[in-house]
Amino acid sequence: MSKALVYGIASACAAALVLSAALKVPLLRSEARRLYDAVRSQHPLRVGDALPAIHLTDLRGVPVTLTARRNRVLVINVFATWCVPCQSEMPALAALDRHVPRGVDIVGIDQGEPATRVSSFVQAMNVRYPVLLDASLATSALGASLIPTTIVVGPDGRVTSIVQGPLDLEGFGALIARVRRP
Repeated sequence: MSKALVYGIASACAAALVLSAALKVPLLRSEARRLYDAVRSQHPLRVGDALPAIHLTDLRGVPVTLTARRNRVLVINVFATWCVPCQSEMPALAALDRHVPRGVDIVGIDQGEPATRVSSFVQAMNVRYPVLLDASLATSALGASLIPTTIVVGPDGRVTSIVQGPLDLEGFGALIARVRRP
């Protein structure tokens, strides 16, 4: 089975999880979770893998496909507004964005929350980098099953780091420095 197909199936299962939670249908939720876990366990995103395209929306509801950026380092931070460790690392990411090295892009991805809540949170945290919404939990297929998760993608489009848990400014800087080293 190709990785693209696996990620597609995992994304569909994640979407079923969100839908089942919204509709309060426990059987659907348990079956979707079982299938999702089975698919994810076969092909988790690993360091060295190419970043697959991720279909998300921006805060205005416009569809966006997040892909690796040729000759640029991409720092993806998956978070939720209710997550206390996510809240604690957000100022470090905002500071990093203000002093981001040339050739480095930062993108935040909120997992499963409404745009109005995320917009208010981003504004309160003084975040200037792009923030996208993951209503279908597609980022779970990337290994972001725990939040916060930071994924760093090198200029060649391959994942160089996956860190689950909060980072400080020094931690983010170290991840970027590792990729940018000649």
